[in-house]
Amino acid sequence: MSLARDYNPFRYLLFLKQDNYFIDLYYTDTKDFADTEIFEIKFRFSQIYKQISKNEYINDFSKELKKLKIYRKCMTCKALYNCPAIFTEEGGDAFGKSEQIIRNILKDIRGDIFDIGCGSINLYYDILKNLGTKKLIRYTGIDIDKKSIDSMRHIYSRDLPFIFIHTSIEKYKKERLFDYIIILRSINHIENSIDLVRKISRLLKKGGRILIADNIPFGLLRERKLIPMPDKDRDVNNNFQHYHNYNSYEVLDIILRIRKFKILKHIAVSPSTANQWIIFLEKI
Repeated sequence: MSLARDYNPFRYLLFLKQDNYFIDLYYTDTKDFADTEIFEIKFRFSQIYKQISKNEYINDFSKELKKLKIYRKCMTCKALYNCPAIFTEEGGDAFGKSEQIIRNILKDIRGDIFDIGCGSINLYYDILKNLGTKKLIRYTGIDIDKKSIDSMRHIYSRDLPFIFIHTSIEKYKKERLFDYIIILRSINHIENSIDLVRKISRLLKKGGRILIADNIPFGLLRERKLIPMPDKDRDVNNNFQHYHNYNSYEVLDIILRIRKFKILKHIAVSPSTANQWIIFLEKI
């Protein structure tokens, strides 16, 4: 009961090590999220991870992070939400399961593809290269990060039917119709969501499909020495401005208010998933 009285139940967290002998106490002083938002991350979505690598910057979530869960004895405690709560490691690979769903969808895409914010598409290089080599897709990718565009132009052979354009969706003017539109981990970086939905609705053929995936915030337990210092050389053009922290229901609400779509697949974030949500829709 001392912890319940003396520690903010939202900003503090207890981690029970695997040997079950020691409990570590963690704290966040972030001003980016209010206590109520942290509560949602901890208890509603249970999206807490522990860094198991020694890297300052995390590149492979599946290998460098371990998902945590609320300790089973805490789940039945009446004081659960008034206490920092104890978390323990969870088995399995939550990120890997989520990524496999996206990979399975991408394997079946055909025709003209439009990728908005294509900087992360290299995660699926093997799939796209195979589809491009077989001439099953014609791919157009846009991104506001010139370095990403230059990198992809170098990685993907000129023999493949791939076009990479350094631009934003707001500035993209071609009114060509596409069979598939992909928005992977970029919708939260686009300021006007309503204008975005209206534009992609115009660019998508009837019967065409949209694949959208993004992440909600998550809590990360890491050693103090691994917390990176602010990057003094970061892009001053605000290329990576984070405008939203949408969950899948919020995005569906925006889309379905503007146009009718058939929901083919919807994976919402829950305590049993990674912090990545997935929406797959068909234009009616």
